[in-house]
Amino acid sequence: MIPRRLHYCWFGGADMGATIERCMASWRAVLPEYDVVRWDESNLPDLPGLADLVRFRKWAQVANVVRLHALLEQGGVYFDTDVEVLRPLDPLLANGCFVGLEKSSPSHRPATNAILAAQPQHPFIRDNLDALLHSLTTRFKPFRGVTVLNIVLFERYGLDGLDTQTLGDGSHGDVRVYARPVLHPPPTGAPPPEAFSVHRSLKSWHRRRGIAHEWASLRYKAHRLRIAAAASMGAAHVVPLEWPLPRRWPERGDPRFEAPTPPPAPRP
Repeated sequence: MIPRRLHYCWFGGADMGATIERCMASWRAVLPEYDVVRWDESNLPDLPGLADLVRFRKWAQVANVVRLHALLEQGGVYFDTDVEVLRPLDPLLANGCFVGLEKSSPSHRPATNAILAAQPQHPFIRDNLDALLHSLTTRFKPFRGVTVLNIVLFERYGLDGLDTQTLGDGSHGDVRVYARPVLHPPPTGAPPPEAFSVHRSLKSWHRRRGIAHEWASLRYKAHRLRIAAAASMGAAHVVPLEWPLPRRWPERGDPRFEAPTPPPAPRP
């Protein structure tokens, strides 16, 4: 059973704003029995590459790593701060792990990591964390957390279609994948009756562009170039991965992610 523990991340010290405050108030109102764990600069884990992300203020990627560490070590439910809870999650906690789809049409990234939940030490979470840390310690342009999530779902667990489904072949812990209306219905309009939550998708990790941002971006790219070059020469800092991570996602021409071609219009 998934523990009644709720994790969230807030890095960088910015004000949360009214919408996030309202979303977090829904957690307290609907899930009052949950232990709430805040992850910020004061309780960062010691993981490969994480200190560099903090130094360059890559807060979205920091949160991608930390949410996986939190679930792997402690178990529970992770929410982005712009997730609003509509009703108790009790029917979902019997799963070993669950995740939700945020797309309702063919896509290489139908799943989102805005809501993740798992028992401690679940293999799906470990696969995600290992792949993300491997990407961070080898690639010039690391995969984002949501990209890694979908790579693992498709390539490691065999995600097929956009319906609610249970994935797992006995060698890995089962993962329950919920169709879009269950966890991530459209944020506008009335949610469907089966919805447990709504992701408001505020993208609070976006920053304003400017000279300071562009200079920091150049410094970070130079840093990433050094990491990729060292990894290509067998540097010891590389986090190993037991299965092959694709060089790009998706591969060009992958038929799984192409919308069906509509039939030609009849001639008059």
